[in-house]
Amino acid sequence: NAYLTTRETRKEVGYSATKSLNQTKSFLDYKSVYSKEIVNILAANTELQRILKKDLASYQADIGNWSLDRDNLYKAVFASKTNPDIKEIKIYMDHGPAAAFESSSLYTMDTFHSLFVNPEDEFKAASIRWLKGSSLKDSSSTEDIILLKGIVDSSNYKRNIGISRLDFDANV
Repeated sequence: NAYLTTRETRKEVGYSATKSLNQTKSFLDYKSVYSKEIVNILAANTELQRILKKDLASYQADIGNWSLDRDNLYKAVFASKTNPDIKEIKIYMDHGPAAAFESSSLYTMDTFHSLFVNPEDEFKAASIRWLKGSSLKDSSSTEDIILLKGIVDSSNYKRNIGISRLDFDANV
């Protein structure tokens, strides 16, 4: 009789563990898909596209353009920050406001290329890539989770005009 009780208990524990793991997997899948959708929406944003293609000369001609474009970028891009899982959003670009002045969220591609601890890990494609915080020199924690997405020019899909970066706390 004790054998049957132990066997039933093991069966129940196994069933409970399987259910728990399936729920955790579903939750993580949801978080992953949701995060990918955020970077896809960022990459397709027409205001972001317009500003990232803007030449440095427009900022040199009138410094007020920098403030306007920076504010427009914050409005267009950082609406995604409403997701409580996102710790930080950064945009890297060849042109646009960062070409004139970098800020706490807008950086040049040169800055991006210097971030990698191992140069072999550098992100070059327009795809999506997940990294651990320890892969980048400027991560606030080595345990953070980082999502990178290349931003391609909507009028020339072979041309990468920037990279969006979302930082998540390891506890997500």
